[in-house]
Amino acid sequence: QDPEWQKSLDEFETMWAERSAAIQAGTYKSEMEEISISIPIVNHIMIPTGYPTPAPSFPSSAIASQMQTLIDDYSAQNSDYTSGTPVEFRNVRSGTFGFSISQDPATEFKSTSTSSFSSNNNIKFSNSG
Repeated sequence: QDPEWQKSLDEFETMWAERSAAIQAGTYKSEMEEISISIPIVNHIMIPTGYPTPAPSFPSSAIASQMQTLIDDYSAQNSDYTSGTPVEFRNVRSGTFGFSISQDPATEFKSTSTSSFSSNNNIKFSNSG
């Protein structure tokens, strides 16, 4: 075997063992700078076929509430973060997330003849209802 490769592997395994122990102990602090990520969001509201157009009034407060939920969950600011997240994962959360409503367009209303969608992802495709 290549001695340099073995040395590099040994150093990595030592570093990983130390990091793993710190994660398990809840004391791990990332050496990387925390970054902020902003993801533009387009809301698609599904309207049953036959409803009048333009789409019925949909409260912007409902969209704002869901946006705040996304922000809270992804930035570990949600109300159940400390009670619902295992201790060993609390110090390794991702950076600060920000979600913003896309400007073009912010909300799209889509007509559907499907009365409900399951977890099969059909809601993501117009040709599936």
